[in-house]
Amino acid sequence: MQQGIPQEKIHPLGEELRLYDGSFGYTITDYAFLDSLAGFDENDFFDYSRFDGWLNPDKTLKPYTRQHYDKNGQLLAEESTEQEILRVDVEVTCYDDEAAAFEAPLAFDLTYIEKRPDGSCTWAEDSYDAVPAEEYYLQMDNSAVYLDTAVHTQGEERKSFFYQQVKKGETLRYTLLFVVDQDRKDDFLLAPTGYNNSLWQCESMTVPEIQDSLDGYIRLR
Repeated sequence: MQQGIPQEKIHPLGEELRLYDGSFGYTITDYAFLDSLAGFDENDFFDYSRFDGWLNPDKTLKPYTRQHYDKNGQLLAEESTEQEILRVDVEVTCYDDEAAAFEAPLAFDLTYIEKRPDGSCTWAEDSYDAVPAEEYYLQMDNSAVYLDTAVHTQGEERKSFFYQQVKKGETLRYTLLFVVDQDRKDDFLLAPTGYNNSLWQCESMTVPEIQDSLDGYIRLR
């Protein structure tokens, strides 16, 4: 945490993030913060029922009550928080025969960071959570809520909602949606879901090894 995220592991908009094993490469080609879900098909959401009670008639999002905790779990603040939709356009390319035998992971997570005076950043240690009584789940695991190319949409297949076949040499283009707090739009990086796991290997790897083995992150702005 003290050493932070290496700059070479943070990719700008339009630059490809190649996974550490070389299997897949991801490029975010465009993004936008939106006020409303109008125009997006309900069937392309992982679980549209999570939005029940949180949408205005024009499909803008209602505020929710957010609690802010420090790294020791102490409550710092509780306040009503406005939220928006983040649309991200992604390209994924398969580079490996072995990886092509499996479905490509398409999901991304929002990785919240702490910015430093020298321009570097590290992973945020504080946390934000919804008040439990409100039963708010739109930002669960900081993960995407929508995929416009989903093929696993029925029954038990939905557990693979964010996976899709991509052959070696092929590129799949798709769009994800996230729900974000208006006042935290500059506080995160995007990362492929399930990767950057070397971060948690502090008992078996040195700091340089951990940093080198990170898959990487993408900065929108």
